[in-house]
Amino acid sequence: AKEAPFVVQGVLALSDTRDEDGGFLCVPGSHRISKEWALINEWDKRHYPGQLRPEKDDPLHNHIEKIPLRAGSIVIWSGFTFHANHPNQSDRWRVNQYLRMYPVKTTRFLPYAPDERDYPEDFRPKITPLGRKLFGIDKWEEEKEEEKEKDVTEDQKEKKEKKGWFS
Repeated sequence: AKEAPFVVQGVLALSDTRDEDGGFLCVPGSHRISKEWALINEWDKRHYPGQLRPEKDDPLHNHIEKIPLRAGSIVIWSGFTFHANHPNQSDRWRVNQYLRMYPVKTTRFLPYAPDERDYPEDFRPKITPLGRKLFGIDKWEEEKEEEKEKDVTEDQKEKKEKKGWFS
């Protein structure tokens, strides 16, 4: 089996999160046992790789801790940590920004809707070439010379032709 890449994840709270607002929960320290747990439970043969979800009767549930957050707080964890969100049971919004970081050399991220036609017209992603790299859709490779030229403005082209870049 292919070794899973080290992934760092996080959640930045943009609003206070009370217990009844739902929010982040995890099994602290589970990053140390999640690979072994997946092997013992033959997880990769039954489920989507990388999505570890213990069954309701799994003893891991006895170790779940809810992590309340105040606006401006951030929680960062290993992607191998068992984690989830518990449901919002209040009338308040829970506003967070989620983060995921992994080595550039890993398999690129595949969006859940790989075909942009799966998105409503108004919500189709409009991503720049740099954004495509930052989101992991495209590889980080040296740009071809003609691609670099596209990024040069007309004023810069004129200056280059008349005086050279460093004149």
